[in-house]
Amino acid sequence: MANIRLYPPYGTHEQSSSVKFEIYDLDTDKIKVEIENVTDSVKADVK
Repeated sequence: MANIRLYPPYGTHEQSSSVKFEIYDLDTDKIKVEIENVTDSVKADVK
């Protein structure tokens, strides 16, 4: 299990087009993160 921090942790809908995040407290060596933009159905993978 892992935790995710979003930067900035607040903001408006217009500011949400650019979000940074940090994954911490990860208890495994290999991860796969899938992020889907629900408005455009665009996926991004972090491996």
